[in-house]
Amino acid sequence: LVNYSKDSFSGFQGGFVNYAGEMHGLQFGVINWTKSLDGLQIGLGNYNGNKKPLEFMVLVNWSF
Repeated sequence: LVNYSKDSFSGFQGGFVNYAGEMHGLQFGVINWTKSLDGLQIGLGNYNGNKKPLEFMVLVNWSF
């Protein structure tokens, strides 16, 4: 249900809540949170700490 990676994570996270310090890949869940995103987030709440292109988005957030 909860995926937590304190440091860097590459690949796929799928669960209710997903967190990665640095994400390279896909997060698919209700709440997705990362300090730095190089990939795609799909969920009801998506937070990208590096704010590129946007810090928070509903449904989809991306940064490549």
